[in-house]
Amino acid sequence: MRTCEKCGMEIACGRLCQTCRKYARKGGVWHELPKYGTVEYDEAGRPICHICGMAMDKLIEHTKIKHGLCSAEYREKFGLMRQDARLTSPKYNSKMSRHTKKKPTWRKNFRDVQEGRLPRGKRNGHWSPQEIEKRRPQQSRAGKARWKAQQYRKEPANE
Repeated sequence: MRTCEKCGMEIACGRLCQTCRKYARKGGVWHELPKYGTVEYDEAGRPICHICGMAMDKLIEHTKIKHGLCSAEYREKFGLMRQDARLTSPKYNSKMSRHTKKKPTWRKNFRDVQEGRLPRGKRNGHWSPQEIEKRRPQQSRAGKARWKAQQYRKEPANE
């Protein structure tokens, strides 16, 4: 077994692991590791990983997949527990703010979870209760159409 030159992960062959190879192909640059307790950003405003030096739009997603650390573990390990440690790029922040403006129920559900009115992590799939109610008539029409289509399907003749 070999190790990746950039991140130190074990790999079967080659010089770089799949993630580092993809990052390099997209023009990614490995930066100096940030100091403990600080978040540093590259020229595009993306936060730099404290472990491998890659700059990512969604740093926490990168640390979960690549390094096996959830948000709380990463923040605790590198002294980033304060509120102002932004671990996403401005491009991603603006994209998500536009998205939440289009979906006001997401914002309401987020507030409800934070204030304890909805149980944390127990929401119904990807949809809020309001969205489920809104979609129910559409789903029942689609279900009836599927049922009708199945009724009129010809069965193969058994000989």
